[in-house]
Amino acid sequence: MKAKLSTAVAALILTVTSLWAQAPSFSRAALSQNQNEPTSLLTLSDYPSLRLVDSLNTATAKPERSVGKALLFSAVIPGSGQFYNKSFLKGLAFVGIEIGAWAVNAIYTQRGNEQEGEFERYANAHWSEDEYWDFIFAMCQRDPQSAAYNCRRDDLKSLRRWERDHFSHFLPEEKNQTYYENIGKYDQFNFGWDDSNTELGRDSANRELYTRMRKKANDQFRIATYGASAVLVNHVLSMLEAAYSANRFNRHHVKASLGMEMQRYDQELTPALSLRMSW
Repeated sequence: MKAKLSTAVAALILTVTSLWAQAPSFSRAALSQNQNEPTSLLTLSDYPSLRLVDSLNTATAKPERSVGKALLFSAVIPGSGQFYNKSFLKGLAFVGIEIGAWAVNAIYTQRGNEQEGEFERYANAHWSEDEYWDFIFAMCQRDPQSAAYNCRRDDLKSLRRWERDHFSHFLPEEKNQTYYENIGKYDQFNFGWDDSNTELGRDSANRELYTRMRKKANDQFRIATYGASAVLVNHVLSMLEAAYSANRFNRHHVKASLGMEMQRYDQELTPALSLRMSW
């Protein structure tokens, strides 16, 4: 250990001696004529031997990380900003969450679509629009103001007008999402189920089974929505963490430089070692 230290000290002394020998001489007369002029620093091109000392910079100075790049990388692919910051475990964690969230969304969306197809086919087999309109026509006929609607069984426009004026919900003309929701949810559509016995009750076993089938499908879609939400949150968290880590790295790592510069001492320019640090 002592031998290595002695060798390093000897090398430093030889370097300084070499620089001193190459330094230009300045007379007092020349100094008096140029007192108002700024003192020039030594450059590596003027003194090649300085390269030996200046090479110490590469051991301590590190390139800064771009906060913008880290943010953009994670915005596109969560985890890539962490890889840019050389935080590989964090990057793998964000990538894993991203893959898992998309997998949940895709799997449960498919399951929801399959379940939706099942309950729609079940409704088409056990709920009848004709029986429902028979019920609406019978209700309209019993209405004291039925003449105002001119209700006829073969006139769906008149029946739909009466339906809208007397119920809070209506049967859509197309078999859309509202159509399949209404026929299982509201008692006014109870009579359309093939095993019902009451007009405005809830006595259909087929309707109860249908309601459970719809709930199961909605549960699948809800889980798929959770997966999509996790994707969004994962993007935002990855972006914020990557930007924060890059900025924290830039603020906390220390830069150090060792060089030679000319300083005025006792009316003469003297070469001196200079150590500069920033953080």
